[in-house]
Amino acid sequence: RLGTESNSRMRQAAISFVQWVLRMADDKYIQTMAPILFSGLLKLLAALKQPEAQEARKFALLIWS
Repeated sequence: RLGTESNSRMRQAAISFVQWVLRMADDKYIQTMAPILFSGLLKLLAALKQPEAQEARKFALLIWS
């Protein structure tokens, strides 16, 4: 059980980190990184179980809105 909760927290931390990077980075760097980050986020969301995915999708929507 601990491993599952740790993985969930790690995923949320990763999404929060990506959000921070996108907010702080200069636009010219974001244009270069965005496709890679977006692809990674989509893979992450696809790998999550349904209850975890709902929370992660909220973070992802915050990033891209």
